[in-house]
Amino acid sequence: MEEGFQKFFNTCGPCRPSRHHLVPSLDRAPVVRQMAEDDGTCFFLKGPRQSGKTTLALELAREISAAGRFHALYMTLREARGARGRRLGARLFLDALDSALKAHPDPMVARIEIPRDPAACPRSAARTALARLCSALDRPLVLLVDDMDMLSGKALQSLLDQMATGLAAGRPEAFPRSVGLFGLRGPDPSGHAGGRGGRARGPAGRGNRADPGLSPFSMAREIALPPFSFADIDKLCELHAAAGGQAASEEAKLRIWDWTEGAPWLVNALVSTALDFVLHGDPKAPLTSAAVNEAARALLRETPAHLRGLAGLLSDPGVRRACSDALCGGGAGQALSGGGAALALDMGLLSAGWDDRLRPAGGICRELVLRALTSHIRPPAGLRESCRGEGDGPDMTLLLQEFQRQWRWNSRSWRTPLADIPGAGEKLPFLAFLEAALPEGAVLEKGPSAAQGGLSIAVRGNARVRPVLAVLERPGGPGHQGYLEELSDAMDAEGSAEGWLAFFDLDPAKGPDERIFWKTRTLASGRAAHVAGL
Repeated sequence: MEEGFQKFFNTCGPCRPSRHHLVPSLDRAPVVRQMAEDDGTCFFLKGPRQSGKTTLALELAREISAAGRFHALYMTLREARGARGRRLGARLFLDALDSALKAHPDPMVARIEIPRDPAACPRSAARTALARLCSALDRPLVLLVDDMDMLSGKALQSLLDQMATGLAAGRPEAFPRSVGLFGLRGPDPSGHAGGRGGRARGPAGRGNRADPGLSPFSMAREIALPPFSFADIDKLCELHAAAGGQAASEEAKLRIWDWTEGAPWLVNALVSTALDFVLHGDPKAPLTSAAVNEAARALLRETPAHLRGLAGLLSDPGVRRACSDALCGGGAGQALSGGGAALALDMGLLSAGWDDRLRPAGGICRELVLRALTSHIRPPAGLRESCRGEGDGPDMTLLLQEFQRQWRWNSRSWRTPLADIPGAGEKLPFLAFLEAALPEGAVLEKGPSAAQGGLSIAVRGNARVRPVLAVLERPGGPGHQGYLEELSDAMDAEGSAEGWLAFFDLDPAKGPDERIFWKTRTLASGRAAHVAGL
């Protein structure tokens, strides 16, 4: 540790072992070093913003250089943001290469200067510069290029072509032994950048298409940097405690996982907020689940730049629809490559389960997306207090009756901004209402219903589970009686004496007085099922 500094959880820029609590990045993707040291390899490491790509690249460069078999050169194209033309792209690449050489810790490498020929063809400038560099070195070079997706269009395609040509023909003396590329999303085989929403850029047939046989991405291995595992979260908490900080309870670690699903920036920001602002830096105060929950609410309330960036992805219609489907218990059958679902996955808004069903990537992302999609909906002030039930959950009868009152007068204005997403105009306002009424300690779990377009919900606390089934009933459907069997099964599974059915009647011929009703049915099991017509 650097003298005079205490380690902390970093939320800004690359992590440094001497300053920050961290899990070694290469432990999360050990195959990366093998790929970097393989002769003739090109690989692409992708991951969301603030997921540890730059930390891993710097760690990899240090370890390879320290081993002594190869030189490793880390360079970043961050300053090339948005460059599209070949000539500008070549100039910015050479500027970045020159900066990386001057900053290299090995004096022998730092002294190397790459002469520039003003008349050089931009189609070969990068390849020529790398050939000269490799010829001046006493050991083979591993080149690590960060922020690769800052380039786009012809600038990106020209650089990819030069990398491919050099790897195929220039080794071992006149080109890097291997090339590692790092970015949010890799270009597709046609050379288009995927980091701007995944859309193809530029008209086909006008210089933007690449020979798939030359593109490094047709022969590169694409590696996704995984998030922290629960074991990583446990290790980070133990490192902090061992350095004289607070011990974290097992329940706190579980809540960190539930809120973040291991997204590195979210983990660091959540723990840092809990330690510094909830516990006020008191090393004697233990890190509890309550402190973690309060920190999560503070992050959602303050919405730092990273969260604003994630929420901004919802301006993409495909991302908006994919996230809405995932929130509403759908997310099955969506293509995981291409389109909004792939962008939301790559950027860390969504995650995929073992069955490839999409879901929000942790509680913070879930609430961030729900709040963004339902920002036009204003649940009544004091909803949590007015619907407070016994124990650790809301009084679902009072809550649904309050939703009925609000739905009668506001359904049109609540639905309209969500009209382009089937089913979202009903289910998202309902979810927003439930979330607004959840007390401390209660958790809302949801999943798909057997009913077409339905949503199965469990409001879960330590002492009681409240099963809720929300269904959208179109003209000619089975009616609410047809869904009571599924609700009864959910009540049996949860051991609940009561269940609630939110029944959205979508028949346009019916007015509010026909659609909005309240009925309580006694099921064959003796349990009570409350039906809220909406």
